[in-house]
Amino acid sequence: TNYIADNFFDLQQTKLVSMPDVGFFIEYNGYEGKTQWANNMKYIYEMQNVSSSILDPVCFDNKHWNNSECVFAQNIAGDNIVPTFVLNSQYDSYQAGAILGT
Repeated sequence: TNYIADNFFDLQQTKLVSMPDVGFFIEYNGYEGKTQWANNMKYIYEMQNVSSSILDPVCFDNKHWNNSECVFAQNIAGDNIVPTFVLNSQYDSYQAGAILGT
């Protein structure tokens, strides 16, 4: 959202809001490492060289985690300059099986 706001809108003259409907997944490798969800997401970050794409540069400045953590929406949502209303349940049927491993 920040990229769109910075490059296409004058926020002094335009009211911009965002409403993502997907993307917030728990960062967890499942019970006893069963699903490896978080590790797979970090692998995708490295494989696709995501650091060179449109990601929140503020996230890369965070010294509390490694840069691959920036693929998780919950780690970059706090840096949004645009008001955001998230349409996402805390847990959904996909996360129960594919991430939690239940």
